[in-house]
Amino acid sequence: DSIMMSKELLSHSLLSSYRDFLGSPSQNGELKKELMHLATNPEMFLPDEIAVHLESFSFMEELSKRNKLLCHIDGSVTITYPEGNKKITGAGAGYTICSEEETLKKKRLSLPVGYKDEEMTSHIAEYLALLACLKELSLTAVSPEKLDIEIRTDSEVLYKQMSLFSRTRNLRHQELKNEAFEYIHLFHSVTFFKIPRDKNGIADSLAREAYKE
Repeated sequence: DSIMMSKELLSHSLLSSYRDFLGSPSQNGELKKELMHLATNPEMFLPDEIAVHLESFSFMEELSKRNKLLCHIDGSVTITYPEGNKKITGAGAGYTICSEEETLKKKRLSLPVGYKDEEMTSHIAEYLALLACLKELSLTAVSPEKLDIEIRTDSEVLYKQMSLFSRTRNLRHQELKNEAFEYIHLFHSVTFFKIPRDKNGIADSLAREAYKE
């Protein structure tokens, strides 16, 4: 466990250092070579871990060229009724991060069937998709304070609550909304848009694929 933890810390440090490198006016070439060498060292990391490093470096480079992003988010749960009793048997979240020209990243997250002391719901799954998206951008954007983000969701509940058009009476929703605003304050702007379900197909598919894994 301690070895795994130290590798996670090293990976986090590498990504943080690469983000700092991209934000440096000089962008020292030797530093980039050193970071790439460490991130792809087969004596330190497994092939899958190396692939994640390279994908993250490439994503950070793309983010550094842009000041505006479009993000689609969605969450989903699957419900069965064994012997007439409702049971949550799977949950997932998905999001895409796009520039105005292309999709930069697609992500799916398998979620537990419970959240704290409650059953998972599609609304909670949607909030968790939002949080995962904002957290990733806060960690990978070179200058998050310069970034304008559009969040596109087909959830009427999340859209109205995050846009402050309606009160948030559900305790879990309020906790998740508060956490989301902690990230939102890191960016130049975050704006929410309600879109039809058929315009959110990729994020929806990612969320559904996640709980089948």
